[in-house]
Parts: sequence; C-alpha cells; structure tokens
Amino acid sequence: MIRGAVSFAAVPMRSMLTASGPSPYRAGISDARRGISRLMKPLLLFWIASLALGQDVVEWKTLPAADGPSGRVDGVLAYDARSRTVYMFGGRDGSPRNDLWSYSLDRQEWSEVPASGALPAARFGHTLIMDARRGQLVLFGGQAGGFFSDTWAFDISSRSWRQLAPDNAGPSRRYGHSGVYDGVRDRMIISHGFTDSGRFDDTWTFDLATNRWRDVSPAPGSRPLRRCLHHAVIDDAGNQMLLYGGCSSGAGPCPQGDLWSFDLAAHRWTEIRGSTKPPGRQWYGGAFDSERRRLLIFGGSGDLGNLNDTWEFDTAAQSWTKLAIDGPPAPRERQEAVFAAGTGAIFFGGATDRGLTNELLLLRATPVVGNALSRRSGPLAPGGLVNIAVAGLDAEGEVVTAADEQGMWPLGAAGVTVRFNGIAAPVVSWRRGEITVQTPYEVSGLSSVAMMVERDGASVITRGLIVAEVSPGIPSQVKASEDGTVVIPLTGAGNLIPAVATGVLDTSSSAVPAAAITVTAGDAEVPVLSVRHSMTPGILEVQVTAPQLSAGETRIITVRVNGESASTTLVAE
Repeated sequence: MIRGAVSFAAVPMRSMLTASGPSPYRAGISDARRGISRLMKPLLLFWIASLALGQDVVEWKTLPAADGPSGRVDGVLAYDARSRTVYMFGGRDGSPRNDLWSYSLDRQEWSEVPASGALPAARFGHTLIMDARRGQLVLFGGQAGGFFSDTWAFDISSRSWRQLAPDNAGPSRRYGHSGVYDGVRDRMIISHGFTDSGRFDDTWTFDLATNRWRDVSPAPGSRPLRRCLHHAVIDDAGNQMLLYGGCSSGAGPCPQGDLWSFDLAAHRWTEIRGSTKPPGRQWYGGAFDSERRRLLIFGGSGDLGNLNDTWEFDTAAQSWTKLAIDGPPAPRERQEAVFAAGTGAIFFGGATDRGLTNELLLLRATPVVGNALSRRSGPLAPGGLVNIAVAGLDAEGEVVTAADEQGMWPLGAAGVTVRFNGIAAPVVSWRRGEITVQTPYEVSGLSSVAMMVERDGASVITRGLIVAEVSPGIPSQVKASEDGTVVIPLTGAGNLIPAVATGVLDTSSSAVPAAAITVTAGDAEVPVLSVRHSMTPGILEVQVTAPQLSAGETRIITVRVNGESASTTLVAE
C-alpha cells in the first residue's frame, strides 16, 4: 500500500478533482477529447488487442525448501493469511502419511508441526481448507487402505486435532473430490469424488458453526458429470465455486476438460463454454488468484502423459489463456496448490518422470499496469493510482514526490515522465522497476488511451489501455481499528467528490453524476461513516462500522462504486 512506504504533502483536493478548477493537465485536454491521431489509431488497436491477451508479467520461481516434507503426491495445502503460513497435511510417499507441516513465507522455511490428541488416520486424496474465522484447518475424506468421509479440525493455536464428524455423517466415503472454504457463509463445500463403487456428482456443505452436513446437490441432469481427480476453487467476489477437469471414467471422458460454475447462493451449476480451453487433464494443480480473479492450473496428466503447461481463466473476460512463461517446471501430476494473497500461487510436490518431488514452486503474476492498491490489472479510471512495471527502469533508492506551493504534483521524476494520449501524469513515487502515477482526469469519457513512459525524452514503454469511468481497487487485506471502525483505502473511483461524514458522494460539476459508495460484509450492508481524501492523491478513505468479529476472525468486505466492486479480507485482531 502506497501510504505505508512514503510521506506526502497535503494536496488542495478541489484543484485536483473538479473539472472547473485549475489542473496540471488542462493544456492537453482538447487533444485528449479529440483522441489520438489517425496515424496512431492502427497502432493503438494493436496495443488494445495485446491488452486483451493479458498484460501481466508471469513467472515461476522455486522457493527454498530444505529440511521439508518428503517428496510425495497428494500432499494437500491450505493457507493461513494471518501468519502468512502454508500448511501441508498427508499425501503418499510410498505409503499414506498423516504428518502436518508448515511453511513460513516470510522466513521461507519448513517446520514439522507437533500435534496433540488423536490424529486423523494417514491418507491421500483428501481435502484441507483454512477456517479463518476459528483459526483452524479442516480436513475431509481421502483414501488409504479404504476410503474415509470423516471430518477433522486442527486448532493452530493449541496444536491439537479433534474430530468434528464421523464417517458417513454426511457425504459417503470418497477420495479425489474437491473442497473449498466459503468464508462469507461460514462453511466448507465438497463436491464429486470416487470410491471403488464408482464416481459421484453430489455437492455438500459443512456448517462450521454447527459441524453439520447438508446436501445441496441440484436435480440430476443439471450437474457436472460424475468425476474425481479434479479441483474446485472459490471466487468470493463472483459468488461462485469453479470446478475444472478430472476423470469421468465409466461415465464419460477421462480426462475431462470442462469448466463449471456453482452459484453459492442459488446452489445451481452452469457450464462455462468457450472456443479456447486447455487440453483435458486430471491430477493437475489448481488455485484461484483472488487478487486478479483468475483460475490458475498447472500440469497434470493428459492424453499424452504428464504436462507442464500453465493456463488461467479470467472470470471477467470469461476466457482461457495459455501463459507463455520462460523456464517452466518439469512435467508432473498430483501436485497440490493454494493461493497466498500478496505472494502468488504455491504448488507443492507431485510425481515427475524422475520420481516423487518435494519442490515448492511459486507462480507469481505482476501486472505491467495495475491498480496501485489491489495490484490487479484492469481498466484505468480518471484520477486513479496505477503502478507501472518497467524492466530496467531503475532508481537509486526510492524517489518520492510532493506537491508544490500551488498544490500541484510533479509531472515527472528524475527524468521519467508518463503520458496518457500525450497528457503528462503526476508521479507519486518511483522505485526499482516500478513507477506509481495518478491517471489524468482528462481521460474521462474515453474508451482507450495510449500510454507512453519516457526517460530523458526517450521512449521506454508504450501500451494501449482500456478506460472506464470507475475501476475501484482496495488492498487485499484490512484490519479493524480499536474504535470499532474500519478504514478502507480506495482508488479508481473516478470523478467523485465525496462529502465528509456521509456515505453519499456529492459533486461540484453537473457533468459528473452523483454516486454512492456502499459497503457490505458478507451478505450484510454496513454503515458508511465518512468518505475523505487521503494525503496521497487519488486515494479516498472509506470509513465504515466494523462488523462484530471475534479475535482472529475474517470477513469478506466488498466496496461498490457505481455498480463496480472491489473486495478485501477484514481481519479482526
């Protein structure tokens, strides 16, 4: 988050935000309204087409993993955002295991976790989720000599296991199913799977407050085909669970390559179809990038053997893209994955052509142009803060700018300028390989612009970008204050002039419609106490009443501006 890294001088906000007041961009507004020249249009169309294919820099990295778990398959992962810790339970390294390990992303080291109480039986093909509200891991199902349908919880603070539900208390015994954590509704969801009696197509929820199962399967004929060896992920912001691929042997294709969405409120399945999609596979690694709202899959077993391709499904564009990444990991199957906000997707283990591995891999995506708070790619919005990643554009330390006596921020820093349709943008900061600027308000009303980054008059990067009137972004995590409120930084709210101490936004220009900011915690709306300007240009601070949470609980908070939304995780201390 920008404010945590730099200090800024105060800015007269009316001169920054109103169309009628003085503006550092005013001289170029006629050019922006007319758009780019005819000679530039073909090049801009090429840039926009390139943008549609994704403008994120995606890379694989091998994390240090000495003294960790043995190489294995089906070593299932869960992630605790509070401690930035990845947990791994069980799997098979020749024999089924029931060991529990933790990996600190900050220290980048493994530790085996000692546990008290009766332990779950050794198993593989199970599911493991992080119940963030109670600070516990929840385990379901799997296989060893036979099959399981028991449910267990591991309390992270006391390091103790306890059984929440016995076998056959809900779903039948199975392995190779999928499981996700629905924090909004305080439940675990499991779907599909396999036993020696066949494959399943049912869907169940486990209420984490009452420890009770409920069958929420829609009517037969409206479900994804029976299968196992697949994954599902949760998209909280989209109110859906996504299920991809797997094996439907005995009922249909093996491997599968279809993608389905499960409506978390209506409990209804819908197949997502498209002309471009990954080759079918089972035993792949899958995770959901909640910052970019994209399903990520890597490797697995296909028709021709083990794979090492990487694909992502963009929930906004409703399309698949195969990612071209230099130096991908070796082909493998039966690896497991989880997404760590602020870090990336973590993949562990699997079986390669050389045998079992305990590699710990990081798949990290960095937007070339992304929202400065959410770190996600998306449309530009008038006045919003964006980060621009530019390889080789190095600063000595961090260059931090400040407003001048007239309240204007510099239109360049250390010889670097950023222009949108020729209009220079205020530079907020510049650090190694990344520059943060405020999008000119003059892009309002345009559908696209040409961005050019220059250093000492020479072009460093050019790109075509989509423009929207509103493109909100907030950090991936916020905390409740001691006074019982939450302050949520927001950028990309467009030409909105908020009135302090109300949730209704006012405006001094009739050309800009009045708008409202609404905030929800889970399914419930929470009161907006005030919307005020930050000391950083382009950032509003939305103060809301904190929902009642116990220490350590989390809740999904969604901010909506003019129908566009951004979500964050609220953590109670």
